[in-house]
Amino acid sequence: IRDRSTQSTWAKVKDPVPQATKAAQQAQQAGAAGAEAVKPAADSTDMLRANFQATSAGRRRTVSDAPFDADTEASYRPKVVPKSEAEMEALIRTLQKLTLFSHLDDRELAAVAKAMEEGSYRQGEDIIREGETNGDNDMMYVITEGSVQQMKNNNPTQSFGKGQCFGEQELLYTAPRQYTYSVTTPTLETWQLARQDYRHLLRSASMRKRQQYTDALRDISFLQKLNSQELTQLADCLQGTSYRPGEYMIRYGDVGMWMHIILEGKVEVIGRDGKGNEKHVCYLGVGDHVGELEFINKHQNVADVRAVDDVRVAQVHRDHFEKTMGPILDLLASNANTNAKYEYYRSIKPDK
Repeated sequence: IRDRSTQSTWAKVKDPVPQATKAAQQAQQAGAAGAEAVKPAADSTDMLRANFQATSAGRRRTVSDAPFDADTEASYRPKVVPKSEAEMEALIRTLQKLTLFSHLDDRELAAVAKAMEEGSYRQGEDIIREGETNGDNDMMYVITEGSVQQMKNNNPTQSFGKGQCFGEQELLYTAPRQYTYSVTTPTLETWQLARQDYRHLLRSASMRKRQQYTDALRDISFLQKLNSQELTQLADCLQGTSYRPGEYMIRYGDVGMWMHIILEGKVEVIGRDGKGNEKHVCYLGVGDHVGELEFINKHQNVADVRAVDDVRVAQVHRDHFEKTMGPILDLLASNANTNAKYEYYRSIKPDK
């Protein structure tokens, strides 16, 4: 979520937007390929084991996640644990700070917050123990009251208190736990997210988002010559964000860095006349795109773009677009020279 208040973020949430991530699919494919490539003969097992033990001594252990199962993902239904609006806002505010959830939009963050359950622990209780193997019941914890001590080899390393979280690394990998977390206050109250819910929510979000973005790109006229692989590649560069009524998506005179595809809502394009006064240019709605000419032609924004109602967009940064879709820049330029939508743009000479 970019430059948004937590309160407005939660107020706009309607339904969670639960897609397996590209990384998860690649990991599954790589795992299958590796299994096919390595088929030792039965009589070589002892030799391979001895060789492995000799060469891997002192190396860091590898980590992995559970394989992706499309049927399981399709049948998963997000968990919803009742919470007050204040509790939701506090959880979303905490989740926004975590790299683990940095790629999620407001609805997806809300789905994660809704799935978190209450937990209560007593002083001296070890919530996570160093060296134990984790599993589907592992949790990430957000502290609402109390504190915990993180320890390595029984030596204190860090303390966590109200509003902080711990255990997020255990959600990612199937590997022995690196630290012990022990309760240091009479009680500890938390909101916690199970590893299996984390995997389902983020994978389904990635699947849904990729499909939604690919469909939106397919409807853009100048992209219709791209094949499915190219569309998917561009879709993976998109990130979602939201705007409230009256909020500016693009500001006149700023350096244009984003192309926006409107998924929901309507925006107004406000240009300037010969005297520099604001003038209405047009309205844009679902399926329209805006902002691409500024970063293709490398000049400042020539109009304001303002949300008329609640607007959701998928946007791609100039750098990502040029690296991924460089070959279609000529298509964009050609479209700008013929499409009636760009009549205002063609009537002025933007300053670079």
